[in-house]
Formats: sequence, structure tokens, C-alpha cells
Amino acid sequence: MKEAFNYWWLLLLKGIILIGLSFYVFRHPVDSLVGLAIYFGMALLITGILIIAASLSLRKMIEGWGWWLAFGIFDLLFAFFFLSNPGATAASIPFALGFWLMVSGTMMFAGSFQEKKEGQSNWWLGLLGGVLIMFIGYSVATNLLSGVLTVTMWMGFGLLVAGIVSITRSLEMRKIDKAVS
Repeated sequence: MKEAFNYWWLLLLKGIILIGLSFYVFRHPVDSLVGLAIYFGMALLITGILIIAASLSLRKMIEGWGWWLAFGIFDLLFAFFFLSNPGATAASIPFALGFWLMVSGTMMFAGSFQEKKEGQSNWWLGLLGGVLIMFIGYSVATNLLSGVLTVTMWMGFGLLVAGIVSITRSLEMRKIDKAVS
């Protein structure tokens, strides 16, 4: 276990790279959106395939499996949209992301009633979360300029925070490594 602390510098390097990437995102928001479009496309492709496979595998055990199948197909359609032309997707990503959030929120909202019917005690989380996600999606989709700025600023802020956390953890690991050595 103590050998793991010898590699504290890897976490430090990760933090520095993440902070550098955050500054790049802040300086080049459009380029960052192209990368984000590709990332979202790949993520939706993988999750769409997994959700479709799960819904088909569990169709005899789950009453509302059709909702899961529809959600998986919906993710696949958006994956193909995002990956077909990342440059055009980057320009329209706030609208596409907002629309995806509105549809996902609607499906979550509708699915919460199935959860209530099944007797799940936390069904209201899907109801509340669905309404909130629909509202956020509408806000992002209807104001494209603020949508672009919102998406890139949150992405840059997230990278910055992740970098700071990585650096802080690496310095703690370095202290432990020195104390153990």
C-alpha cells in the first residue's frame, strides 16, 4: 500500500493537466463544444446500446420495459446526430442538449408514475427530477448564446475544480509518502 504513495506526482500531473484544460475551455469555448459533442455522442451511443440490451433482456420481468427501450433508442438517435457532424453539432449543441434534457425529463416524469404504481417509496424523486430537468432543458434550448456560455463555463469550472482537487490530494499523498519513507 505504501508503494502507491510513491506515485503522488501522477495525481499532481493530472491536476495540472486538468487546470490547463480548464483554461483552454475558457479561452476556446467553440473548440471545446466540438470536443464535447464528440464526447456526448460516444457516451450516448454506449448508454443507448446498454439500455436497449437491458430493456430487451428484462422485458419479461419489468412491466414498463418499453419506456427503457424508448429511452435507449432515443439515446442512440442523439448519438448518431452528435457524431455525424461534430462541427455542426457544436453550433447547435445547446439546442440539442436542451431538447434531449426536455425529452429525458419528460420520460423520467412519466416513468415516475410507473414507479408509484409498483409501490416504490421514492417515486416522487423521478417526478421532481423530471420537472426540473425539463425546465433546465427548456432554458438551455431557448437561449442559445447563454446555452453555449453555460455549457462551456460549467465544463471549464468542472475541470478547474477537478484539477484543484487532484493537486490537493497529490500533496496529501506526498506528505504521507515522506512520513512513511
